[in-house]
Amino acid sequence: MHHVVYTIFGATGDLSYRKLMPAFYNLFSRGLVKDTAIFLALGRRDWTRDEYLAEIEPWVRKFARFPVSDASFAAFAAHIDYLQIDFVDSTEYQRLFAYYDEKHWRDGEPTRYLFYFSVAPRFFPVIADNLLNTGCLRGECRVIIEKPFGSNLDEAREITNKLSAAFGMKQIYHIDHYLGKEMVQNISTLRHNNAVFRAAWDRHSIDSVQISALEEIDIGSRGAYYDETGALKDMIRGHLFQILTIVAMEDVENIDSPEFQQSQEDLLLALRAPDDDIGSQLVLGQYEGYRDTKEVADNSNTETYAALRVWIDNERWRGVPFYLRSGKALKERKTFVTINFRKNGDVGTADRLHIEIQPQEGIGLSFIIKKPGSRSETTEVNMNFCQSCNLEAHSNTPEAYERLLFAAYEGQREYFTPWQQIVSSWKWAHELRVKRDAAGMVPELYARGSWGPATAEELLALSGRSWVNETETLT
Repeated sequence: MHHVVYTIFGATGDLSYRKLMPAFYNLFSRGLVKDTAIFLALGRRDWTRDEYLAEIEPWVRKFARFPVSDASFAAFAAHIDYLQIDFVDSTEYQRLFAYYDEKHWRDGEPTRYLFYFSVAPRFFPVIADNLLNTGCLRGECRVIIEKPFGSNLDEAREITNKLSAAFGMKQIYHIDHYLGKEMVQNISTLRHNNAVFRAAWDRHSIDSVQISALEEIDIGSRGAYYDETGALKDMIRGHLFQILTIVAMEDVENIDSPEFQQSQEDLLLALRAPDDDIGSQLVLGQYEGYRDTKEVADNSNTETYAALRVWIDNERWRGVPFYLRSGKALKERKTFVTINFRKNGDVGTADRLHIEIQPQEGIGLSFIIKKPGSRSETTEVNMNFCQSCNLEAHSNTPEAYERLLFAAYEGQREYFTPWQQIVSSWKWAHELRVKRDAAGMVPELYARGSWGPATAEELLALSGRSWVNETETLT
């Protein structure tokens, strides 16, 4: 058993408040935090430890999935320290390593250091350089970094080279929290372990696939970050491409084997290059009022919505369109996958498999039966399973960051995005960006609270299809 120190760079940011600290509390509540564990929060704000604890307590109470009492929070807080540090200033790291020396255990058990970079990607190389130049830590080091892993392939490579020099390639964990979501993981079980779906999971039975990640909120206070990123980098290239690979990859018997991630990589390599007529494949949108956001350029053409059609050139999927979309300030918040099966002649509507990822978690299946009282008329019916409706199952289901933080500690790399998949997705995204810029595409304005720009419907309408927006409520 290792001693463990979790060091969070950017511990005064939104991600730490809403996700990381509540996830650490959940792990603590499950008994998965060793008595000697330390959560070292690093930030630029001139706070004492008590001031930092007072700052995070309401966030932990609001977002942790386990109850938070005064006593339980105090027990959790006993593991937390706060250190003010300017992580750009190399001299500041002497104080950081002095802290580690002071807290170093001398009982013969090894120490595992996990660094979480909850900061903008441009700071990753700076922190890595400073950690490398300051000196090697006792024990084993791992670093966890957030998407989008740079702003392009060159920057992603620069970041990875710096981190690899400091920690070694096997110690870098590229976190995509969608891979920790229960229903994303359930996609593999659903399609691989059920004969009825496994036999029908190809171009002969499936007409099209939609992957949607819709958000009701706008970009909030993240103007500086988002204006440099946009929906294509922030959501499509990362989260939705990961879901795409899990939906469309070839069958693998063991989802925890290296073959699983290799099959995902093979799928990315099978993506057809973006069309020269990019306007027929891509729709960009920007919600009204986006340019009024603090730290957003007055003439910004950053997209807050993107819809994309992609093709997979392999035997299983040739000719089947995959539609991906994501946007801010939309009508509803929900992430889901819809598998549209082929119609059987002219009979009614097509069967549809609907996988709800968030906020509900569950599966719905719509299909055709004979209309009661008739001989040949048909009607559509629905069957569904709602996992999040089951309070016991929901309370026993780890949340995404909770699951992934523990996986990083355990060294379970199958929960994280391999470097080669990041390279492949950036290459494809670069081709798309080049063709988009050459075409002079700019985002279309859309109203807040809508389903996005009107032209997004045209992306499907030309082939007689339409977006699935109104989904069944799971019960």
